Amino acid sequence: MRGLWTELLESETAPVISVSVFEVAYESVSGTFSVVPAELVAMVSVTIWNEYIQERVEDDVGAVHPNGIHTVRREALEAVGHEVHVATYAEPDHGLTPEVLDETEVLVYWEHRAHDYIKKTVVNRIY
Repeated sequence: MRGLWTELLESETAPVISVSVFEVAYESVSGTFSVVPAELVAMVSVTIWNEYIQERVEDDVGAVHPNGIHTVRREALEAVGHEVHVATYAEPDHGLTPEVLDETEVLVYWEHRAHDYIKKTVVNRIY
């Protein structure tokens, strides 16, 4: 098993698809999944983007994530050593300035309600 983990960690074609405090799942080129302990994964700079609207306007959603779902995700990623930046819709450039994106290795983008309102310049910057 150790050989498989080493191979996955050294592979540039094995993107992270799921993260928890204890393990990281990688998807191989063939579409199969493998799980490795989080401590074997290189730490990266992550930006989590959340529109952070629904949590503030819908009481039932706010009760589950009073500080936004991005907070839960940030805490989980920081717990395994990743450097995490959070950006939200209400910030200038929706928090995704060129400087933020330049420092970002992984972007987690969580959107539900504001799809039609995201600035096209920001969308183009991401792509």
